[in-house]
Amino acid sequence: MNITSAADSDIAFKIYYLNKYSEDQYKLYGDVPLINFLYKKNMVNFLTMVHDKGNKKCTRFDIGLKHRNNENMTELFSWLEKHVSFFSKYKEEILKMSRMKNSLSEGEDYASLFFIGFVNEGTEIKTLKCHWLNKNRENHPIFNDDYYISFIKENGAGKFQEILPIVCKALSNCGGHLWMEGSDYNKKNSEKHKIYIDYPENLYDGLLATFAGNTELEKKILLIKEWHYIHPEFYCDGFAIGKNSKDYVTLNVYFKLNT
Repeated sequence: MNITSAADSDIAFKIYYLNKYSEDQYKLYGDVPLINFLYKKNMVNFLTMVHDKGNKKCTRFDIGLKHRNNENMTELFSWLEKHVSFFSKYKEEILKMSRMKNSLSEGEDYASLFFIGFVNEGTEIKTLKCHWLNKNRENHPIFNDDYYISFIKENGAGKFQEILPIVCKALSNCGGHLWMEGSDYNKKNSEKHKIYIDYPENLYDGLLATFAGNTELEKKILLIKEWHYIHPEFYCDGFAIGKNSKDYVTLNVYFKLNT
């Protein structure tokens, strides 16, 4: 469920489908060059198709990446530069974020870029989505919240740096750990910069404390809380705080079915 601080906005719902369904849907679409390239390189860890009723003319897939060694990632960046008209505009930012540590293994300098997505109109990629994983669940001396916060302060794009104080406040109020960072890129600009927190321990009260005084977000958080009370079959897997191209604060809350 996605909400923003904009007064005229409603709650947006998106449904993400599991790998088997997504692979079956992909076969119906035929050749998708980027996905074909990743399969050929044996880099597809999972495939997710997203149904978004606001973009019926578009096809959106998200791809979890594996085998993210330097050779594969360098070839991926080269493919994107050749086939995505606007990639060169953001290449420096994407590569800089991709150097955020996710692995101590030799030859895995870009392993934090673990997830990419795209929106196609016809055969042309109109939006490219990049997500960088914060591998901090092992209580490693390098992989921790302090490292990732410092990295974003020093290397992150301006929007990441702008939302970082809100994210740090949410970490304190909600619990959990930094999960990942994401940004959308298109020909015009980079937008929808988001920083994700996983496994929140004090979700709704923590969010209300974080956004205290922002009446639009408070109202919508309470609506999500009410929905969740009615639907206990779901649990919150995490949330993301961001800013969009219109400079509104955004909050995405992600739910999974209890199994």
